[in-house]
Amino acid sequence: MNDDELHMTAVALRRAATRLSLRLRAERPQDGPGRLGLSLLGHLYRGGPMTAGELADAERLQPQSVTRVLVSLDEKGLISRTRNPSDRRQHRIGLTELGTAVLVEHVRDSDAWLAGEMARVLSPVECRMLRLATDLIDQVLDGGDRRRTGSPVNSAPNQHGSCTERPDQP
Repeated sequence: MNDDELHMTAVALRRAATRLSLRLRAERPQDGPGRLGLSLLGHLYRGGPMTAGELADAERLQPQSVTRVLVSLDEKGLISRTRNPSDRRQHRIGLTELGTAVLVEHVRDSDAWLAGEMARVLSPVECRMLRLATDLIDQVLDGGDRRRTGSPVNSAPNQHGSCTERPDQP
């Protein structure tokens, strides 16, 4: 692949990822945690308790930028705060059972919607190609490291059919 083809592939991938992100955001319930709230819950799920500064660093934001979202998550009972025993000025923020449940439900709902759309629109071969593409994207994002990152839901059963069988065909 020459440089122009590689560049055009990168442009197409970025555009598709942006459209997918926007569509998944549109499918999210209005009353749940917003994008940043879900992202912070995800960091806590994968990394365990953190300080507000560590969460801000993970999002590449200033600590004051996550304060309001953390207050909202705390008021909804999705996170808990405990004083850091080694530095009483800091709080360790952890995920509550309710926070875990909300995150898992969001991931399952998003995955179910996307799986349903894939089953509706793509052929089994196209679904397998898309699976291969996701593995390659992960490899690029991991810098060539083939180990996978953790997810709150590994593969929830597809209620809308699978890529091996199109629901509109006998």
